[in-house]
Formats: sequence, C-alpha cells, structure tokens
Amino acid sequence: MKSDKIIVIGGGPSGSSVASLLALKGHKVLLFEKEKFPRPHVGESLLPFNYHLFNELGVLDTMEKTYHRKPGVKFTNSDGSSNTVWYFNHSIKDPSSLSFHVDRAHFDNMLLDRTKELGVEVIEETTVKEVEFNQENDTVKVSTCNKEGVEEDYYTKFIIDASGQSTFLANSFNDKKNYDGLERVAINSHWQNPTYDKELEEGCIEIIHLGGEKMGWIWAIPLSKTRLSVGVVMSNSYFLSQRKRFSGEKKILDKIYLNELSESKLLDKILSNSVKEEPAMAHGDYSYYTNSKYGKNFAIIGDASAFLDPIFSSGIYVGMMSAKFVAEKLDEAFRENQNPESYLKPVYDNLDGAYELIEKLIRVFYDPNALSLSNLTEAKDAGYEQFDRAYTIYHYLLQGDFLLNHKKYQAAVDILKDNNQFQKYVNFIKSKKITSNN
Repeated sequence: MKSDKIIVIGGGPSGSSVASLLALKGHKVLLFEKEKFPRPHVGESLLPFNYHLFNELGVLDTMEKTYHRKPGVKFTNSDGSSNTVWYFNHSIKDPSSLSFHVDRAHFDNMLLDRTKELGVEVIEETTVKEVEFNQENDTVKVSTCNKEGVEEDYYTKFIIDASGQSTFLANSFNDKKNYDGLERVAINSHWQNPTYDKELEEGCIEIIHLGGEKMGWIWAIPLSKTRLSVGVVMSNSYFLSQRKRFSGEKKILDKIYLNELSESKLLDKILSNSVKEEPAMAHGDYSYYTNSKYGKNFAIIGDASAFLDPIFSSGIYVGMMSAKFVAEKLDEAFRENQNPESYLKPVYDNLDGAYELIEKLIRVFYDPNALSLSNLTEAKDAGYEQFDRAYTIYHYLLQGDFLLNHKKYQAAVDILKDNNQFQKYVNFIKSKKITSNN
C-alpha cells in the first residue's frame, strides 16, 4: 500500500509524541503499535523539564487533574543513616517545579489518544515485521502483520523507530550493544495503603542505594495517597544467585522481591501494613545503545535508541524530548525539500552527549568509592551562600537540564567520583566566594 505518510513504529511516549508533534506541524503520520492500549508499563516518575512539552502537546491540564505531583527526590544510603532530599523548587521558580508520578497504562493511553485527536492514523495490535530501505528511489517498505495474521506492506519516505526496548531497527541493523558493567534486572510491584514517611507523603520519589554484590537500588514512587510503586534493581549476577537460592520453589520472583524489601529498615515501616497488588514482574536487558541512530530516511528515538538504568527517571524525558527535537528538524528538512540526515546530526550529537553524561552519573552512583548523592549535604558547613550555589548545580542536573547543557555538568559529576575529590571541592567553596560569574 503506497503512503505519503511518515511512519512511526511504537505508540509509547516517544512514538506518540513525535507523531503528535509532526501532525501539529501539518504532516501526515501513520503509527503502528503492536499492543492494544492501555497496557501496563514501568517507568512512572517524570522530570520537571518535561512539563512544558506536556503543555505543547495539549495534555498538561489533564495531567494536573489526574496525576500525583512530584516535588523532589530523596536519596538514602542502604542503612538509612544518611539521606538528602532534593526539592525542585530550590532552583525552579515556576509551576514546573512540581513534576508528576503517573500510572503508565493511563499515561501512555492518554498520549496516544491525543495523537489520534490530532489526526494521526493509529493502527494498534499490528506488528512491524520487516523494513526494507530502497536506496534507488529513497523509499522504505514496511511489512506488517495484524492480530488476525493479515499481512500488509506500506511505503514511506521516512520511518521513525520508537519501538522502545523491542529495539526494532537496532536489531535489524545488528547494531545493539550493551553498556559494559551496567547489566541489571529490576523486579517491581504495587502496594495498597502503605504508611508514608514525610517525603513520600509530600510526593517525593525515594531511592535507596544498595551496595555490595547487589550493586543496585530500590525505588518507592507514590502514585497516589494510597498506592505505592516499589521496585528493586540488582546486578545480573546477584539476581542469578538469588534464582539459584530459591530454585524449585513456587513464585521465585516474588520470593526474591520480598526478600530484598525485607532487608530494608526504611521499607519495613512503610510496607508493614500494606498489601501487594499483583505478582512481582521482572525487567531485564538493560543497559544498551545503538550507533546507527539516524539516516536520510530513518530516525531512532527513545528507548529504541538507547536505554540506561532509570535511577534518575530520565527515560521518558529523554524519549519525549528526542521526539520533539527530531520532529522539529524533520519539519525543517521536508519543508526545504532537503535530505533530513544533515538536519538530524546536531540533534543526535547532543543526545549522544546527554547519554554519555547520564552514563557517567549512573556509574558514579554504583561506584563504592564515590560520594553518594545521599551524602552531599556534608558540604553544608561550607557556608550557606557557597553551598547553595553548588547544591543548585545538582538540582538542575537531576531535573533534566543535562539534555541541553550536558557539557557544563561533566566536571560537576567528576567531583562525585571519590571522597577525596569531594573534600577538595568542599574546601574550595569554603575558601572562595562563588559568584554568578563562576
């Protein structure tokens, strides 16, 4: 079937966003989604810097009425002896300082419904099976199969892969690679009627660092006043050792999950009188990236391009913002009847820099010799004004400013690499007056 529409693979936040933004610019778009929405998904905590894009997409009012608000992040060490709370209004002085926690099934469905409202043709329960690039006439053949097994071919001038962790084009190109040393497994579930501490009551996400062989962390996301998302991230090797430990028993995932939660004194108080909603679910295959992210007739965005450990809730933000940047550059290229590849290069150069920064920050988080974000308040004795300015750097980093300004944060992240470096930093801000010109 011939089509003059841009084709998008995947209806998650990245795919629906790029389709909506292209439609808002007057382009015809056809989107294929292999599942029927709504469907459950992980990744429920968002960043403040996403706020204005929600407004651009026309969904901000709905989100403000629907979802629990997120004022900040609390990082806690493994035994609960030290923590730092990062409130976004420390550096953001507008309504975007309150981010969101979302039910992904509802959130993703809302974004896809908005895509349909904007005139995008959305075909659900249809899988893209194969893509062929014809270099002679610059067309792309897209072969699909729906739930009834009916196969159909479509042709387009440009295809956008937003297939998420299915990584359709990366697999087709045989170009999917793992980030060495960041292999992790996450196990999660939801809990009803937990007993919130102060920060959870306020809406903060809580992240508990797990050291030793686990090399992981626990998240607690207050989706509402009575519903808490709790997940445990652990190294592949530790996860496999736990599978072996519970080998032969029923509901192994639940046993591993509950055993890990039971070892946290913080969660013991929070979950002691609550009820787990559903069996624990496991998610693996992180982290990875692809080198071939764009060309004259394709672009790969969001998790289909790269996926990093979600410690800093960066996935949806990077995915949706990459959708925005790609849509803007494609619009320019198509209107000027030019090859999109050169237009997309600066977009992906910037995205690659942002991913490099996130990777560095994640590696610092797992490094046992590095200073944990839960201990950063050790610098407070440096004096309020000096500490406040330095502290603000990390607020902006955690809020999402890294995407456009990743270069300026490289040195700030390096400071966290070990305690000796950090102490030098503390001594520096004690002895120097930090001004807005520094």
